[in-house]
Amino acid sequence: MLNYEQKIRKGGYNRIVRIAENILLRPNDNKFLLGEEKFNTLVKTLEKILEEYKHDEIYKYYYELNNQEHGFCNFERWKLGLLF
Repeated sequence: MLNYEQKIRKGGYNRIVRIAENILLRPNDNKFLLGEEKFNTLVKTLEKILEEYKHDEIYKYYYELNNQEHGFCNFERWKLGLLF
């Protein structure tokens, strides 16, 4: 888990956003590429990091997107309210 955490933090905010998008929008692809165990580790690591961003839009995007009806809605489109 530490290795994922270091890589995510090193990439900064943009990497956090991109990983959140990949987890939310392409989970099956990531599970296929990483395997179930590594994917779950990545998810847990991202969620741990997101705890530091509770007052940021990326936290809200990650935890609320799947509760809304949406198309392929990346972070930038979500911020604009463009769910489809």
